[in-house]
Amino acid sequence: MSPRARFLSLVRDHDVLHVFDAVTDDTLVDFGQGMAYEAIRGEYTAASGLARNLWRIPDDAIELATSAALTAFYPNAGQIVLARPSDATIRELTRVLAVHGLRLSRRD
Repeated sequence: MSPRARFLSLVRDHDVLHVFDAVTDDTLVDFGQGMAYEAIRGEYTAASGLARNLWRIPDDAIELATSAALTAFYPNAGQIVLARPSDATIRELTRVLAVHGLRLSRRD
């Protein structure tokens, strides 16, 4: 199975909200690859905000397309994205640790 076919299968099979039903395959591939590229660059938050505000795409659908593209087109890039947590991830981790009486510290 080609990376394109794998991506389309992942998105079409898991789009339970049917957000992408009316979207052509070419457009969906372009969107997914663009979002994956922005995630690799560390600009996912800004790019997903634009997709959400400009095209009214729900966060779950944006995450689906992005993760499917990372899986299908850039299988090793997920390690890069996960190794570089976003500010929102760090804030959430700090909050969870605080609930348990712990705090996040940084070692350089």
